[in-house]
Amino acid sequence: MFLTSSLLGAYYLVPQICEHRELDLKLEDSSSQVRINEKEIDRRRAMIEGLNNDKDTVARVAREKFGLCRPGERVYKFIDEDLLEDNK
Repeated sequence: MFLTSSLLGAYYLVPQICEHRELDLKLEDSSSQVRINEKEIDRRRAMIEGLNNDKDTVARVAREKFGLCRPGERVYKFIDEDLLEDNK
């Protein structure tokens, strides 16, 4: 009787234990993804704050994103030759 009840208990508990471990792993993955997302949110908030309050940040973003320059400056664009060959 003891052996039968032990086997039945194992039959029902082992899948639950495995599922619990899988859920723990998913929770860890989700938690690390949340931390990554929070860092990205902080970075973007800092960028927005800089764009709202700092003229140097606005000038830097204008240069980097839009290729703008001040009078007398030149903008150089570097093209990856491998990408050009792939498009041929």
